[in-house]
Amino acid sequence: YFLVLAFGFAGCMLCAQDFSVRQYSIPEGLPQSQVFAVEEDNYGYLWIGTGSGGLSKFDGKTFINYSTRDGLLSNFVSDIEVDSDNNIWVAHTNGISKFNGSTFQTYRVPDSLAFLRRILSIHLEGDTLHISSLPSMYGRIVNDSVEYWAKTPFPGKRVVAIVRGPEDALYFFLTSYEVFIRKDSV
Repeated sequence: YFLVLAFGFAGCMLCAQDFSVRQYSIPEGLPQSQVFAVEEDNYGYLWIGTGSGGLSKFDGKTFINYSTRDGLLSNFVSDIEVDSDNNIWVAHTNGISKFNGSTFQTYRVPDSLAFLRRILSIHLEGDTLHISSLPSMYGRIVNDSVEYWAKTPFPGKRVVAIVRGPEDALYFFLTSYEVFIRKDSV
């Protein structure tokens, strides 16, 4: 009995892991405490999107903050993607910002489509940025050109997220708890 107990205790000791947790907030340099998106770039930097503080680049020690004063379209960031060229794509309620490391290029939802002001999520697939926005609209930017802002691939249903899955299929998650899988372009 003692031998079984000793081996059991030794097994638990081998499985135990120590985790270090550090919390970062405004005093450490984060511009705002509500975080809506985090993405790691190709160099290991974390890009953090906040509710009203804009975009932050974090190297593990310090934050570099970007806002509308730097060219960001809006200080509310709802999603972030990093492309193969390490450009940072940022979704806002009223459009998209693309950061190449020095300047921002913006893609604003046209005034005629004001009802699309709430972009929910973005997803990169090669040189195409897929955009889901309210109410149940889909858009995309191909090779830095807006192909369209408003298309309804699933009439009467809202797309809340777009994710690339196995075999490069796109998974469209809908508020109706349905998932549509498309292997061809939308």
